[in-house]
Amino acid sequence: MAKPRTTKLIEIDLNAYVEQRISELGLPATIGEIEASADTFEAKIEWVNHEANALLVLGASALLLAGGTALIARSPLSLLDIALMILAGTLAFVFFLFGFRRRSWSRYLGKWGLKPVHCEVQSAIDDVLDKVDSGNHTIMRIAASGTGTTATPISHRPVDLVHGKGCLANPWLIAELFGRSNSSREFVAITPEATGVWFNFYLWNPSVAAHLPDLFDRTPEIYAGDKIKRIKVRTALREIADYVATQKQSGKPTTRKDLVVSAFEKALKIEAARLRTAGEIDDLEERQLCRLNITGEAPSNDPAETSGNRGRKPESWFLNLMSGQYAPVTRPLSETIRNELNVLPGFIV
Repeated sequence: MAKPRTTKLIEIDLNAYVEQRISELGLPATIGEIEASADTFEAKIEWVNHEANALLVLGASALLLAGGTALIARSPLSLLDIALMILAGTLAFVFFLFGFRRRSWSRYLGKWGLKPVHCEVQSAIDDVLDKVDSGNHTIMRIAASGTGTTATPISHRPVDLVHGKGCLANPWLIAELFGRSNSSREFVAITPEATGVWFNFYLWNPSVAAHLPDLFDRTPEIYAGDKIKRIKVRTALREIADYVATQKQSGKPTTRKDLVVSAFEKALKIEAARLRTAGEIDDLEERQLCRLNITGEAPSNDPAETSGNRGRKPESWFLNLMSGQYAPVTRPLSETIRNELNVLPGFIV
């Protein structure tokens, strides 16, 4: 029986995650506005804590008063003693109740009267963290001490705080994640590997696709020093983007991956012939460039070398690239795109 397919995970900085969600959802907010609102909200929470602590002190005082009355009162107890004990006990209960349930407060006593305990961008935060609240994504805080109760699944760093399913039930969450008191702490978001309809991957979206060749040239770390692989990747990026643009403009479906593979194979042969004629590659490099596999090596006839690769197509890397899952290219290219165009990776809806 085949092993069940495990979900691949991605670990990214919390701010990058928030920016990505804002972009995906088209929210009228920025990470700067969220942080500023969190700072203001944190100041309100400080007032709440001060007042809640004062209520606990008053509750303890009222409890001592009730106990003291019981000790010093003459027997039998007078109606006044009983009334005083009941009043002090009731006040102690109320003070303790509100003091310990400070997170449920909707108002606090400010300098100029009652003020709402409210974050200005709470609705945006609810949207941004919806997938965390549903349990599909997770937010982890890296342990500053170097030890933690668990660890991140990708970088295996110690974690001392985890937010997941039901996190929005915590009314002070935004302050804990983005407030000034935690500004020096590192948070990461753990998400499943992005999936979606391949032609909606952001590389093929017009705002990025039009700049792909130049963006690739600005990312020399992709197969650095390997001329043939770089030519293949550049050609692949161009062919996929051109195919998606043509199909969308004509209103035709873009589901046929085999058509893109055929176009890519033809483009490789044309590019190889052009470069060979110009003397930029030799005969061996021309043959390597014409092959669909990323290495450009000829298929092996040795059963010992091919037995473990049965069913693996030479264009597998190309198909993965189409779906945004070919990390040797998408990871460094996404960094360049973010720096140059301020666009985050994802699927365009």
